[in-house]
Amino acid sequence: MHDAELINEIKSGSESAFRLLIDRYKAHCFNIAFGIVQDKEIAEDVVQDVFLKFWEIKKDFELKAKFSTWMYRVATNMALNKIRKNKLMNAFSKFPRLDSNEDNDGYFDNKMYQQPEVETKKHNEYVKESLKIAIDSLPRRQKIAFVLNKYEKLSYREVADIMEVSLQTVESLLFRAKENLQKKLLQVYKNLD
Repeated sequence: MHDAELINEIKSGSESAFRLLIDRYKAHCFNIAFGIVQDKEIAEDVVQDVFLKFWEIKKDFELKAKFSTWMYRVATNMALNKIRKNKLMNAFSKFPRLDSNEDNDGYFDNKMYQQPEVETKKHNEYVKESLKIAIDSLPRRQKIAFVLNKYEKLSYREVADIMEVSLQTVESLLFRAKENLQKKLLQVYKNLD
């Protein structure tokens, strides 16, 4: 059954159609929320909030684009709101941003990638955690574009629609995100040798 048909049934009050819609999109919604907040419980709250919001507005909901575009946009905004409300921005701000004027070399050399940590963690866990930290430290719009494109495998056009920006802006955001991640992860790989 297509999304449009499901939505029409949901507008009529069909809870089974609503459950089907949730089953179809909850994993995608969780992935985008988790990619932004990096916390399983908060991401699960976002998923619940997204579908609760849809249920509340179902009678007035108009399918102007794909439902997934609406869902990704709402999930992204709700995840960002959760960060603000839970003051997780403080956790993100402790990581230097490459677009700031701060000297990042000392931070990464002295704090993030100390050799004792490499020795006490398994190789894969260290790399995974380093990647998570590097993604978390990206500027907000780069992080959102990166998560939508790489985690959710959305096209540049879909990311542009969700973020409500031009295709060129998405290309630029993803280029800068990849460039920033390469710089940040270079030190990780140097420390692994």
